[in-house]
Amino acid sequence: MVYRKLFRMLTAGLFVLAASIPAMASDQNAPVEKEIQALDMSWGQAAAKADGTVLGKLLADDLYHVHASGNIETKAAYIDSLVSGKRKHEPIVPQEVNVRVYGDTAVSTGKFKMVAYKEGMPKPMVDQVNVYVHVWRKTPTGWQLAIHQATAEGGMKMMPGMDHGAMTPGSMDHGAMGHEGMSHGGMTPPAK
Repeated sequence: MVYRKLFRMLTAGLFVLAASIPAMASDQNAPVEKEIQALDMSWGQAAAKADGTVLGKLLADDLYHVHASGNIETKAAYIDSLVSGKRKHEPIVPQEVNVRVYGDTAVSTGKFKMVAYKEGMPKPMVDQVNVYVHVWRKTPTGWQLAIHQATAEGGMKMMPGMDHGAMTPGSMDHGAMGHEGMSHGGMTPPAK
């Protein structure tokens, strides 16, 4: 009888200990999670303001930026499209942000409202909610965004009759990034 009671107490204690391990790991990562959430907000603000200086610091040199349209941009192309005014965004405010930390890598997921305009167009070319995944990498100078992947919630909703230009899948020369033969949902990159 005593052994049975001791066994139950030991089992209950192990269960409580096992249940608390994820909470302890989460507590240790809490400062990094908050920092990454703040960096997601900074990215959204800098993109909306076309702030090339802030984006230049936030984005990794080897950034792989995939728009909801399937268009892929390098760091230079992404920043240039915003700073030059070829494309502009209304404020991007990440919401429902979740962060997972894996040592010097952090993955954030969430949603944001995307309203984007192409230069010279009064109506938005994109007006939708995107879900996103960001992969942040810790560097000697701080966290940098290495991968951005957006997907339109419920599918792309480009405005009818608009020339989407730079936002069209397959419009980028993937060979320059070493991504020859990439698929874009059935669309193929232009012939060279």
